[in-house]
Amino acid sequence: MRMKALLSIVLLALLISLPTVCLAAIGFDTSTEIGDVQVDTSSGSWSHTCTGSDLILAVVVTMRANNSVSDITYNSVSLTHETGADQDANNVHTEVWYLINPATGSNTVEVTLSASTNRWWSAAISLTGVAQSSPVDASGGSTDLNVPAISTTLTVNTADSWGIDVWAHEADATAATADSGQTERQQSNANFLTGSTSTEGPLSTGSQAMGWTGAGGTGNAAQTMVVFKPAVAAAAVRRKVTVY
Repeated sequence: MRMKALLSIVLLALLISLPTVCLAAIGFDTSTEIGDVQVDTSSGSWSHTCTGSDLILAVVVTMRANNSVSDITYNSVSLTHETGADQDANNVHTEVWYLINPATGSNTVEVTLSASTNRWWSAAISLTGVAQSSPVDASGGSTDLNVPAISTTLTVNTADSWGIDVWAHEADATAATADSGQTERQQSNANFLTGSTSTEGPLSTGSQAMGWTGAGGTGNAAQTMVVFKPAVAAAAVRRKVTVY
């Protein structure tokens, strides 16, 4: 009888629901930009429309100045600053900010800088299917002097994540080309500043790189890259065991 009771306990334990984690597929929603490179201003705004679920909004900024971004809002809600890259010697600067679960529909992105800036540019990218808690898998950046190209390599920990990057290149204002596998989303080149942003995904785990090559010769460069994790799409599956 005692063995039978013990067996019953074991069988009951096997009836407990076992969680099966599934990850949603991240998708591209849309991208927008402030317009041409901005000259001698400290703020700017434009309209961006978010559509879908498990959304994240990333706003990228490039500049040629010894300044930084003091705040970015979308629909009057402040974004979170993730990381930036700063080439101090020649004041080439990039930053990435993000907002979890941004309001859907058309709303205003507003970028405020720490001071009036000689040359700067900004763009926004929204993605669907992104984790709504602790969405960043990895982030970092690179800088270099007098180069035609730059890249950043990060270690991706979550399969099927997506990368967003931004680069600033202080050379003749000509078009830049994203590395293989990336999709250029927005770009502006004027007044010796090229600003570009792209996405890449889904990414495998391990070392992953994003980069750009300018067409205007060598110049000082900065790049920032952020990798976002996919959302959990399914919860638990009950597994039933029957013993005869």
